[in-house]
Amino acid sequence: MTAMTLASPRRRLIVVISLLSAVVVIAGISWASGGASAIGVVTAPDDTYRVEFFDAPRWQGWLHPGMDEPGYVKLYCNKDGRLIATSQVVDFFGGGNAGVLWLMPQTGEVAVGRDIVFTHIPPLDATGHPLPIAHEAGAAPQTSG
Repeated sequence: MTAMTLASPRRRLIVVISLLSAVVVIAGISWASGGASAIGVVTAPDDTYRVEFFDAPRWQGWLHPGMDEPGYVKLYCNKDGRLIATSQVVDFFGGGNAGVLWLMPQTGEVAVGRDIVFTHIPPLDATGHPLPIAHEAGAAPQTSG
């Protein structure tokens, strides 16, 4: 009688619906987590650091519905390949991808567009050792004009 109960049409229908539901949920999670892809790389003039630009995952669009092009950047040290920092999600369309300013020697900063600033980033010498940042070594920042 038990074998007949497991093989009943109602039981098979429940199993099929459960399996289809699981497939739909897995496909939905896969789709929502996708979309994060590298879209560009900018390397510092002295080749010590690099900034990699990424599209945000699709689910980030749900958290930031007002953004036209949500994305983020990662700052890496080229000497050892180490990830230094990852930015928050910003709107690249709104100016987050306007360019990279390498201000390590003067202020210890790397600015990406108007929305992202990485701080306390030391300049590196040719061997990859950190050099002092001008304003932290007691020297006054240089101003022009």
